Amino acid sequence: MIMMVSDILKELGIGYRLKLNSLGCNECMPPYRQKLIDFVTVHKEHICEDCTRRVGTNPIRVLDCKEQKCQSIYANAPKLINNLCTECDSEFAKLQTLLTQSGIAYEIDTHLVRGLDYYSKTAFEFVSDDIGSQSAIAGGGRYDRLVEFLDGRPTPAVGFAMGIERLMELIIMPQNSRDGYYMGAMDESTLDLVVKMAHQKRSSDKVVLDYKPKNLKNHLKAADKVNARFCCVIGEDELQNGTIWVKDLEDKTEKTLSHEEFYALKETL
Repeated sequence: MIMMVSDILKELGIGYRLKLNSLGCNECMPPYRQKLIDFVTVHKEHICEDCTRRVGTNPIRVLDCKEQKCQSIYANAPKLINNLCTECDSEFAKLQTLLTQSGIAYEIDTHLVRGLDYYSKTAFEFVSDDIGSQSAIAGGGRYDRLVEFLDGRPTPAVGFAMGIERLMELIIMPQNSRDGYYMGAMDESTLDLVVKMAHQKRSSDKVVLDYKPKNLKNHLKAADKVNARFCCVIGEDELQNGTIWVKDLEDKTEKTLSHEEFYALKETL
């Protein structure tokens, strides 16, 4: 799951930092919870109102407090990662090894917790430094107790959620640049020449040829639709003069060129 999120963010061109923590299991969490309660109780006169309330309801959540004075205190609090049972410690070490072997950088965040009791073992979060304080863009972990909480049988589970609105703030949409030539005839009498010139031009460039004669307005629309850089058209006047009308749809300039000049045309008019 972590590798999947990493691949998605890389494909979208979004930089991230991956944070990991282990929330333990039914064996190692209860004794750790009591250690944390004991620690916080000693400092209860110096913590915020929310933390005071959480000690009695969900003590692990105090570690997630955003108050600076609380964080200063919790820097010395006992760490769950140092109180894991043998199984949880082994699994967390294996996860780190797999990520390292896969070239996925991570950092251990001992204050990365979850407020819901069905979480267990691995918790992870992908954060961005480009969207201010609301930096989490994806996160998840193991939900081994979730199905039981819903009155089902014990069922191991894992998953994640992504903040789509936050991702949209970070995605840089590619700018599709125009390229190639659109060629068309103004009437039937010039169509054969346009076909011949398009065939010659294709030897060195990308060319889209319209085999149906149209007026200039419709040719310009068609050229725009295929995202061509140049719209190249031959009418009766151009046929008589041995020229071709060319418009650069990127910088909006236009010129009438000789056939030789047209074959030599590359990036700019």
